[in-house]
Amino acid sequence: MASLLDEPTIGAAEIGPGHDGRPEVIVTVVYSNGASAQLSLEQEVVEQIIARSHITELAQLAGQPCSILFPAIAASETPTTDSNSKPSPSHPIEEPSPCST
Repeated sequence: MASLLDEPTIGAAEIGPGHDGRPEVIVTVVYSNGASAQLSLEQEVVEQIIARSHITELAQLAGQPCSILFPAIAASETPTTDSNSKPSPSHPIEEPSPCST
């Protein structure tokens, strides 16, 4: 059984280039075994994470548990619709979250 000490943590959060020309935040997730993975998050998602975490700057995400990312990421993946289409996720997830242990 994994303990809270085994929960992945945020190693770093930095502004980087986005695929649509808008800056995104590159979050490095560090696992208890030393492995790491990077997530690219939209600015709006990171603003929600910062507000919910009661921190004042991006650098303060380092050292936080990876689980603080989940509520904002989940909220950004709510289905969207328009009058000519069926509901579909705005950001479909094709593979497991890098925060999974």
